[in-house]
Amino acid sequence: MPTEDLAGNLTAAIARYAPDLHVPEGINAIALLRALASQETSDPSRTRSSKHENSYCYGGRYHTSALRQVEWKYGCAVHSSWSPWQIMYATAALRGFEGDPVELRDPMVAGQYVVAELNERVFDLLQDVKLQDIFDEWNSGTARDNLMPAKYISEATDLYNHFAGLTT
Repeated sequence: MPTEDLAGNLTAAIARYAPDLHVPEGINAIALLRALASQETSDPSRTRSSKHENSYCYGGRYHTSALRQVEWKYGCAVHSSWSPWQIMYATAALRGFEGDPVELRDPMVAGQYVVAELNERVFDLLQDVKLQDIFDEWNSGTARDNLMPAKYISEATDLYNHFAGLTT
């Protein structure tokens, strides 16, 4: 698929799913989804690629019984992150995804699970949500804990500010 088709698919997915984010006033949902996609997949040719996550693989720190139950069918694809947002298969499955992990490479499929994760783990859970909280949760799995990915947060914030300037 040509890169421009991939970009169009991402744009369509963002337009479709941004209104479903429970963002507080002052946070631009479109800029947020664009920033996360850009931060996670800076090279457009990787927008439909997966990233194998060793911590979710056999014997890894996050290798769970739920993953073991689907490995027989999908193999290492269940240990990977997908789409321009690099959502983990395990995260999407937790939010209701029941398909082949490869389907998640499509932003129109992955978008609903990205939004569900952000809503449940950030917007519906935390009070006084800041950009830092959103990017912290997306990268480290939990906002406001002792694992703060400062470089990731800084880079994602810069991207957000860039995209927010384009959408105002």
